[in-house]
Amino acid sequence: MSYAAVADLKSRYKRAGEAGLDDAALQTYLDEASQDIDSALAMLYTVPVANCPRLKWLEVDMAYAKLLLRPGVGPEVSELEKEAAVLIERADKKLRQYGTGELPLVDVAGAVIPTRTDQRRVTSNTKDYTPIFNLDEPEDWVVDQDRLDAIGR
Repeated sequence: MSYAAVADLKSRYKRAGEAGLDDAALQTYLDEASQDIDSALAMLYTVPVANCPRLKWLEVDMAYAKLLLRPGVGPEVSELEKEAAVLIERADKKLRQYGTGELPLVDVAGAVIPTRTDQRRVTSNTKDYTPIFNLDEPEDWVVDQDRLDAIGR
């Protein structure tokens, strides 16, 4: 599900409508940005997140940045690449903040969208345990013949 429409992209960035692409092609850029957003938010929020204007404009910015990086969009490629890099950097920062919960997501009424409660974050560390990998030299490694027999069956 896309958070934004092609009309949103064209209204925010006039050049998007002048890129020589039809609405279906522009929608693919929006869909790709939406998938990136959902991937980043899935651990903390139930996706897709409904009624969140911040994500709508974040998706528009991400889609436009990817559109600017498309070959042949305009004659001043270096200027467009700089603009795209700024948009991508800003969008990535916001997405990280939303994905970690540092910046809350709010709906159209201004209410904070609750985070997921059905999944715990998985963390790992070695505490004070001694790592057991690579304790012996590679010259001492041997192939377990019994394991090879089990694989061959």
